[in-house]
Amino acid sequence: MKKRNFKNDWALFSYITAYIKPYLGILLLATIALAGNLVLLLLRPYLTKQVIDLGFATNDITVIEYYAVIYGLTIIGSVLFIFVENYFLKSFGQKIIYNIRAIIFQKILHKSHDEFYKLPIGNWVTRITNDVESLRTLYTD
Repeated sequence: MKKRNFKNDWALFSYITAYIKPYLGILLLATIALAGNLVLLLLRPYLTKQVIDLGFATNDITVIEYYAVIYGLTIIGSVLFIFVENYFLKSFGQKIIYNIRAIIFQKILHKSHDEFYKLPIGNWVTRITNDVESLRTLYTD
């Protein structure tokens, strides 16, 4: 079994996370939306319990209607939180990838003609496209 060099893994992790720092605010908003959705998801079983204990036990239709409205609002709130979370996570990933592509483009512009003849242009395009797409998946998913 091959022994992993964790020192190099940590250096790679630090290098990749350096692109996250300018966008921590967006990541924080996505995290808040995730937490809000979780709170609403955890509230639903409690509301169901209240309907059974207070509404059905006493046959009080107003209590049942009241908790049904609150339950519906938690569903609408969850949908909104999921939308906000997905929007900010996708935005977060796209901003990072935009910066990475700009850096790659600048590095390509400063390469000499001889370096382009060492590898066929198809290999350049494939490597750049696939590597950046893999990083986009890492940051957004």
